[in-house]
Amino acid sequence: MPTVAQFLMDRIQPLSKDIFGVAGDYCLNLVHQLNNKFKFVNTCDEQGAGFAADAYARCNGFGVVVATYCVGGFKLLNPIAGAYAERSPVLFISGAPGVAERKNGLLLHHAAGAYECQHQVFKNVTCASAVLDDPQWAGYEIERVIDSIKYYNQPGYIEIPRDMVDRNIVHDAYMQDIPMIAKEDDENLKEALEVATHWLSVSKNPIILAGVEIARFGFGEELKKFAERNNILIATTILGKSTVNERHPLSIGIYNSKISDEQTCRIVEEADCVLMLGVMQTDLNFGFQPFACDRKNVIMANTGRVKIRRSTYENVRFQTFVKNLLKIGLPAPKSTAKINHPVMVPFKPESHKPITVNRVFEKIDSFLDKTMAIVADIGDSLFGAVKLTVHHRNHFLAPAFYTSMGSSIPGALGLQTALPNVRPIVIVGDGAFQMTGNEISTIIRQKLNPIIFILNNGGYVTERRLGYDGSYNDLQNWNYHEIPKLYNGGVGFLVKTEEDLELAVRESLLNKNSVSVINVIIDKNDITPALRKMTEKLSESI
Repeated sequence: MPTVAQFLMDRIQPLSKDIFGVAGDYCLNLVHQLNNKFKFVNTCDEQGAGFAADAYARCNGFGVVVATYCVGGFKLLNPIAGAYAERSPVLFISGAPGVAERKNGLLLHHAAGAYECQHQVFKNVTCASAVLDDPQWAGYEIERVIDSIKYYNQPGYIEIPRDMVDRNIVHDAYMQDIPMIAKEDDENLKEALEVATHWLSVSKNPIILAGVEIARFGFGEELKKFAERNNILIATTILGKSTVNERHPLSIGIYNSKISDEQTCRIVEEADCVLMLGVMQTDLNFGFQPFACDRKNVIMANTGRVKIRRSTYENVRFQTFVKNLLKIGLPAPKSTAKINHPVMVPFKPESHKPITVNRVFEKIDSFLDKTMAIVADIGDSLFGAVKLTVHHRNHFLAPAFYTSMGSSIPGALGLQTALPNVRPIVIVGDGAFQMTGNEISTIIRQKLNPIIFILNNGGYVTERRLGYDGSYNDLQNWNYHEIPKLYNGGVGFLVKTEEDLELAVRESLLNKNSVSVINVIIDKNDITPALRKMTEKLSESI
């Protein structure tokens, strides 16, 4: 029979070729074995490993991160919580003190109380969890956790005491039982599909509102074909940005209530049928106010439920409902509103003109192509990036619900590890960069080549706009463009004018073999219109 480690690795291998993490004595034997079967990307810090694994999962469909007990594990709480909130399938494997050594009467290092404390914490931010302290049930528990991750598209947790790693699994998992996921109600599924199909057929101006779960479950291509077959326009939420190629003629951009473009807002809110698929109903997705469409005009399906008008269909799996719904062809293709797509204007730098945040995004938009993906941190990095036109499906990563600062630099590491032929374009504020920017070192060691734009305005610009400001929103300025020298790799640029930006981008695009860091000096009061609208709305609640 295989050992616990061998069984676990056999189950991971079809799902992921790479693993992120930081070794420690409680997981050192396991990491050594993983390193012989996978590419083990050791990061500067466990939080960076977690963000990288999350980004990898969003691109690859499954990610894995490994850390030691408590001192490493608790650093992963933030990125795992973000993955849980935003439906990202990450497996967190933690080493732990051995079962036998817990009985020797000594307090073991790294422990923070009861030995179960880390497991108890992570139960709250994972869809399934297990401690493999019994070889007889280890195989079953591994299967249960991994199956749950794939079913719910949320993180799972496996803790392995170090004296269990090389223990043989006593019985095959399937001789004991097969972990069962909740069954579906076939009658409810059939009725939901019939009602949805009828309503779409009789509606005059339907609209698709696509959310993040369409991307997570890989339905983007089917959704595009459904829209083309039936001539229905597609809007997405912020979290679901790039669910479809945004250059597609049926794409009308981001719906974010009154924060979104007037044209997009009007089309969505005037639709007589809103096909809302995979949408998380978050405050940020809906501009910090209730969804403006009448609920009786909404077909809503996500991992939590399927609801059509005022009827809820219990035990109908989101994936099954969407897979079947997207196969239908309506009796007559719908007529669509006339859409005014913006015309791409070439970026022409003005001599000696100070750079502004809007001009930074205009420049980025001018050179994006299908070989590039946007990785945006929060704040103006996110709200400015919302306006960018992403040329390829699922080439936009941002924590647009959980909104944790510092995800973008390790996110670029995870994205390009999963998609080596895609170049990340990273947009990050100086505050977020100071949290996790050390992972540039890992990026250099892995020979990756993201282009990193640091919006350097000396502090936390979002908080400054919320009605309260003070020295607590200020940061020590770094010479970010000199960082490649510190890390012994890559190139850096200081940008103060539009001409500086033009030169920095030109050189960065030519620099295909290493990371580029572009330090963009932005006035502390300069923000995008989207962030201005958002902070005005959010400040009403503070």
